[in-house]
Amino acid sequence: MGNNRKRSGIFRLKRFSIKDEHCGMKVGTDSVILGAWASLPQDGLIIDIGAGSGILSLMCAQRSQCRIMAVEIDPDAVADVRYNVDNSPWHDDRIVVLNDDILSWPETVAETADFIISNPPFFTESLKSCDNRRSLARHGDGFDVLKLIEIAPRLLSPQGGMAFVAPVTLDDEIIYRATLSRLHCRRHATMRQRPSLPPSRSFWQLSRVDGTCIEEEIIIRDNQGVFTDRYKNLTSDFYLDF
Repeated sequence: MGNNRKRSGIFRLKRFSIKDEHCGMKVGTDSVILGAWASLPQDGLIIDIGAGSGILSLMCAQRSQCRIMAVEIDPDAVADVRYNVDNSPWHDDRIVVLNDDILSWPETVAETADFIISNPPFFTESLKSCDNRRSLARHGDGFDVLKLIEIAPRLLSPQGGMAFVAPVTLDDEIIYRATLSRLHCRRHATMRQRPSLPPSRSFWQLSRVDGTCIEEEIIIRDNQGVFTDRYKNLTSDFYLDF
């Protein structure tokens, strides 16, 4: 992942830092890859669903001129998002932080998004944590990657798209649910830690507009433990080490 976390508990990147002490899930490789990999619009509205510490919102602010709505259900995590936004180069009105449950939003929203980005809960197969915040972030409470695909069409503009990360074990179900929601795969990347290991994550970009789906692979380290050029190039705008 890179040596970006210091003893202070702050995760430092090139243009901003992240405090995540109140978040159920800490900053991790999944979010950094997703925020760097997603093909973002350059203007319009992005909704970061389940914003956590706000790292995806800040990465989107760095990579685009979009307005960003960071939606997070956990009030303690919201405090971290607001702190991180206020101490970033984008502490103006570009990022709006909402302490809200996305599932409670009405069927017709006042403004649809041009893009949705999310690192949703998906550890449904493991025992829940005793820590309520961590359990909510890992497992969700009625919200997970499949629910995200289900609700996305009512939140997206007619040309809108979305990007998210999920375990590869859900690939077939994601394809099925996307078809039901009339969303089309435009990019799909599998991620593995090393060439000798099986893929563990899938990064998806879906769109309401049909087209070719580009298949990719991201390998983090080679078999000698050295970060690959692909991984370094992908994350070099963010990690201090690269």
